[in-house]
Formats: sequence, structure tokens, C-alpha cells
Amino acid sequence: MPVSSSTVVGWNKIGQLYASSGEFAGPKDPIKKDRRKTPSFGYRAVHVIVFVESIPVEIQVRTRLQDGWAQTVEKLGDIWGRSLRYGTGPEQPGALAGLIFPPSWTRSQVVEALLDIAVQIDTLESVQREMQQLKEDIEELDPEDEANLRDRVGQRSRELSIAANGLQAGLDRLTRDLGTQGDAR
Repeated sequence: MPVSSSTVVGWNKIGQLYASSGEFAGPKDPIKKDRRKTPSFGYRAVHVIVFVESIPVEIQVRTRLQDGWAQTVEKLGDIWGRSLRYGTGPEQPGALAGLIFPPSWTRSQVVEALLDIAVQIDTLESVQREMQQLKEDIEELDPEDEANLRDRVGQRSRELSIAANGLQAGLDRLTRDLGTQGDAR
């Protein structure tokens, strides 16, 4: 059950909520797996396993960008072989990628590009977390320093927002286009 949040801060809070919620109290405490710290083939998310009437239920908490990335890999896995989802690469890695990719790209090149995108998403989200911390630190400054830093942080926040929206739009377009291609095969 994927749950996504548009902000990194929201993502952290959702994961903590599921992991510490008494609502899922059962025979076992919830188990939290932070795949941001130990990514698997570019995949990053917080997985929380709760036990409902002794049945384990895994909840995947991801940002919108990570969800878009994961959905793209899922769709490619449907087309190029499910092993792609588990890091062993696509079937026929040297075959031309086809679909919506540049004509000369092989499936392996697409996978490399997706891994690069995963790193870019992680970098962007790390900067977003840092920006949130800076905003909180600003609250403790004297008024003049606070105003100057707020202006700088505001500008950087706008730039981050533009970058995040661009990444999200690209992933959405890629996922949509892959869905169309997968339906046509």
C-alpha cells in the first residue's frame, strides 16, 4: 500500500506516525525499514510493517518524486521483465529500448538514466530537508539577520520548488507514456 507525500517533511511525519501509532498495536510492534538509508536499486522509501489481527501489512511511505520513480520502474518491469524491479536489470539489456526513449538507447542505458534520476531525487530531497532545518533555525535569529536569511531561503525554496516540479512533471509524463506503450504491446 503506497502512501505518498508531496514534501519530505510530510514523508518523515507519515512514516513516524505509522511506526509509532497505537492504532496498529497488536501481537507485534510495527517494524520500520528506512530504505532511504539503504536504497535498493535506486528505490528509496520508508516501509512500515504493521500487524492487523496478526497479519503483517506493509505500508510504503514515499515522496511524490520517489513514487513517480518507483511507478516508472514498475511499468518498465511489466514491459522488460519483472527482474528489473529487483535490481538484476531488464531482460535483453543490449536491446534497443524503443518505447518513448531516444532511438539509439539500449535498455541498459535507460536503467542507468533511471538510477541517475534516483540519485538526483535523493539529492533534491536532502536539500529540501536542509532547507526546512534552516527555516527553523532562522526563527531563533535577531530580526535583521532573520530578514536577510529569510529572503535567501525564500529564493532557494522557489528554485527547489521549480526543480522538484520539473522532475515530477518529467516522471509523470514518462509514467503516462510508458503506460500507453505497455497497453499497446
